[in-house]
Parts: sequence; structure tokens; C-alpha cells
Amino acid sequence: MWKKIRAADVDAAKGQLSRKRTETLRTQAEELESLDAQLRDIDTFERVVAAFFEQYNERGTPLRFGLGAVDGGFAIGSRRALHPSTAE
Repeated sequence: MWKKIRAADVDAAKGQLSRKRTETLRTQAEELESLDAQLRDIDTFERVVAAFFEQYNERGTPLRFGLGAVDGGFAIGSRRALHPSTAE
């Protein structure tokens, strides 16, 4: 083990931790930016799907908001669109 701790050793440790902290903050900022971009993509997708159903929902069936599991997949839209057996 060390017999003496010099001021230079403490300064070196501080410098090393400072560099590690800076790198951690940079990496975290990149990850947050990536997550924000993914959230924006999901919001855009949701708006496009809603606009599609509004445009092509000729029967005026109210749209159900959100995602729902249907036959192992996902669907967004009216009950009729989700379950053809319930169509009028």
C-alpha cells in the first residue's frame, strides 16, 4: 500500500474523476437525445395513424384511442376495424 499520499496524487485522482464525469455526462446526453427522438417518432406515428383513420373512417364509427392487442399484433382504430366480426 502507499506510504505517502502526495498532493500530486490527489490532483491526479481528481483529474481522472473529472474526465470520467465529463464522459458520463456526454454519454447520458446522447442517450437522452436518442430517447427523445424515439418519443417524437412515436408521437408522429400516432398522429399519422389518427389522421389516416379520420380520413378513411367513412361510417363515422368513433375511434378508439390507444393501442390494443389483436390476434398477437397491434391495431388502432374503431371496434369494427379491430374486430371485423362485430361489423354491422
